[in-house]
Amino acid sequence: MKHYELGDSEGIPAILHFGSPGCGDSGAELHELATQFGIRLICPTRPWYDDEGVSPSFEAVSRGTINYLEAKGIDAVHAIGGSGGGPFALHLALWDGSKVKDCTLLAAMGSPREFADHVRSPYTRRLLEIFHGRDYQAWQDTMAGWGVSKDLARGAWQDFIAFYDSWPKMELRAAQPIYVYHGSDDQNAPLEAVRALTKHAPLVEWNVMDAADHLAMAKDPANMIFASIFQGIADRRAVSMGGM
Repeated sequence: MKHYELGDSEGIPAILHFGSPGCGDSGAELHELATQFGIRLICPTRPWYDDEGVSPSFEAVSRGTINYLEAKGIDAVHAIGGSGGGPFALHLALWDGSKVKDCTLLAAMGSPREFADHVRSPYTRRLLEIFHGRDYQAWQDTMAGWGVSKDLARGAWQDFIAFYDSWPKMELRAAQPIYVYHGSDDQNAPLEAVRALTKHAPLVEWNVMDAADHLAMAKDPANMIFASIFQGIADRRAVSMGGM
């Protein structure tokens, strides 16, 4: 399982799961910003994007990432998940509560059932229709029509298998704080689904703002929402170190 590192190599470690489709090398534009805030940004590629033989599961992703952190001697990390990467970030927090100090969800997909019920984007609704019919060829054809490569489309299909086949069977009771950044009316990520995803968490900080909407982020080359997230991580780490 591949992991790509950006930002400050001596900085505060943070795992960033990208949405679907998405690989770990998608975040080059965040390198300078992460460096500015002293963040060592570690971006995993979910293993089925590179290896068709890997069965999609949250466990495979979290296990691979924890193994990477242990190999690098990293004993504390902050998890971040954007869009479809949100559930993978939360699962990482569930997987290793001692190593993962908190979880940030950015315009996250949320609970799959509520997501399917409330999402309004016609493109996403079309993909859900195809997926629930398990028509892989139609999925590939549709993605190709939108300019998505065959490999990325296959990876996204496997992401959806993880979302809808294994996620509903899991107990989502993360003990760590969860920080939510979300638009109030995001057609691609309904707020109701994130509320369902985090309903058992003991501490959830809500940051509902226009800047955390999918469309708003697409129009923000400065990545200001990530600046807010990175600043929050830096502040929390400073507090945990006694203000140093």
